[in-house]
This record gives sequence, structure tokens and C-alpha cells, in this order.
Amino acid sequence: MDSDATVSLITRAFDALKVDPKIGRAEAMRRAMTGMIAEGGRMAHPANWAPFVVVGGERRENSLNF
Repeated sequence: MDSDATVSLITRAFDALKVDPKIGRAEAMRRAMTGMIAEGGRMAHPANWAPFVVVGGERRENSLNF
């Protein structure tokens, strides 16, 4: 795992949440990842940051509960 890529990924995810807090953590992480891929360059390859996962999530009123 690349430390610079880690910092960039997490910073981007928090920035996405600042812009739109309603998107939730998983969507913020997805946006951060797709943004890094779209920009290209050294940190674009998922091998640099793929070990990250979002565990748990926000409970949505309209979601199905199993």
C-alpha cells in the first residue's frame, strides 16, 4: 500500500462528504477511488489503495432491512 495514495484517498473521501454529507461514507469512498482512477498517474492503480473497505454503513429510511 502506498502512503501517498492512502492520504489522497482518505482526503478525497472526506472532501466528498464535506460537499455532500448525505452521500454516506461508502459513496464518498467510491467517488474518491473513481476520481483517482480518472486522473491517471502513479496513484491511479487500485493496487495502491484497494485494501480499503468501508465496514458498516448508514441506515437509510428507504432501505430494506433483512
